[in-house]
Amino acid sequence: MVAPLDGRPVAVTSSIGSEPCVWDLTTQQQRGQLQGEEDIWITAMACTKLDDRTVVVGCVYGGEPRIWDLESRRELATLASDGDGGYVRTVACSEVEGRPVLLASYPTQQVKVLDLKDGRQVGSLEGSATSMSLACTLLAGRPIAVGGSGDTVRVWEVSVRQGLGRPMTGHTQWISTMDLAYVDGRQVLVTGSFDRTVRKWDAHTCVPVGEPLTTQAESLFSVACSVLKGRPVVLTSTALGTAVRVWDTETWQEAGPQLEGPTEPVSEMTCAFLHDRPLVIGYALDKTVWVWDLETGRSLYPPLRVDGPEVLRTAATLLDGRPVAVTSDDDTTRIWDLSDHRPLAEIDQGARAVACGELADRPVLVTCARDSAVHVWDLATGRPLGRPMTGHSKSPSSVRCAILDGRSVAVTSSLDHTVRIWDLATGAAVSVIHVPSPSRALLVEDSGLLVCNLGSDVAVLRRARPDALG
Repeated sequence: MVAPLDGRPVAVTSSIGSEPCVWDLTTQQQRGQLQGEEDIWITAMACTKLDDRTVVVGCVYGGEPRIWDLESRRELATLASDGDGGYVRTVACSEVEGRPVLLASYPTQQVKVLDLKDGRQVGSLEGSATSMSLACTLLAGRPIAVGGSGDTVRVWEVSVRQGLGRPMTGHTQWISTMDLAYVDGRQVLVTGSFDRTVRKWDAHTCVPVGEPLTTQAESLFSVACSVLKGRPVVLTSTALGTAVRVWDTETWQEAGPQLEGPTEPVSEMTCAFLHDRPLVIGYALDKTVWVWDLETGRSLYPPLRVDGPEVLRTAATLLDGRPVAVTSDDDTTRIWDLSDHRPLAEIDQGARAVACGELADRPVLVTCARDSAVHVWDLATGRPLGRPMTGHSKSPSSVRCAILDGRSVAVTSSLDHTVRIWDLATGAAVSVIHVPSPSRALLVEDSGLLVCNLGSDVAVLRRARPDALG
């Protein structure tokens, strides 16, 4: 666990057979050990403020949560479970009516809410189950808890201990890809998973829509949504096939010709319309980029072959009526005209995630660099726009561009267990959402809903006020 102490970042570590230690991350020197029994093993930790002191709350293996003063490393208290909870699996800290509270997940299918000042249980989360992961954040000023267990994610409002919305369950393995589509006038989330299924969810109610599509491959690499001859379709690429298949979103019947050409699977896809003509731009693992006509299944141009280092991330869009692709390796990001393979711009910086969007009617590229910063570039020239946006402590692994309340925003998801929404015009992080596990996220533009996939689960966060981005 990482926490601030005296304005410096410190880490608290614990392992079997050694005492919990506090480390100064700037000097990489040990500041001391948490006081207590020598052989304790802290399996999960959280950090919060208690009476103006920074404290660590830890789950001790086989025991109850304990509280330590981070500066003095002195043990302050042990929180009892009244004999009915057993040991704690995971913890998270929040605040209710100005008092710090601990959310503690027990094996008895219960998440308890404990007052950190007196150890008193003040409630439990409604409909909770054994949560193997917990995280707390603020949503429009309200304390929110997100918990994941098995194949379910739940979201609660901590102050009233009630769930927000319904849990979205179904996938049994990691969700690898997702996109949004319109089906019968409602917006639907489409998810693909390593469990070999594609599922549909009503993005507003979290309710599954219809039966899943089951594929024969080991996993889904990518899904993308488009419209073909007036009907919504889902495109899928899998780990064992080289062709992209096209499915009717409502019936799961094949709705168009397969998109063929690559010698290895297609890992990323983008759908676009050029003069009402549906196009698909795909990057394959044989380092080729293709542009297909969705109606005919034919490639419109010879594939772009990307030479050099391994491509880590790609994106695609239309620029002045031409299909363009963005490819990024460890050191360089390039923008290509796919109609003639001409390089439009080269950025002397690699990226861990890329996305295309618009800012003030100008096409832009958003990249997430190894330094954890988020950068905005003019897509036509490759020139930087504004200052890098900082806040993530680890490099984001995904980014999506969207329009929210008339503003251009980017949604980034990082291994630091946060999802951030950035205003591209001001460079400000207008919302920070803490999640219990690494996630990818996207915005449902017509409602402002934030959709996060957490492992095999999906969580939908709703704004309490229309003017609250968080």
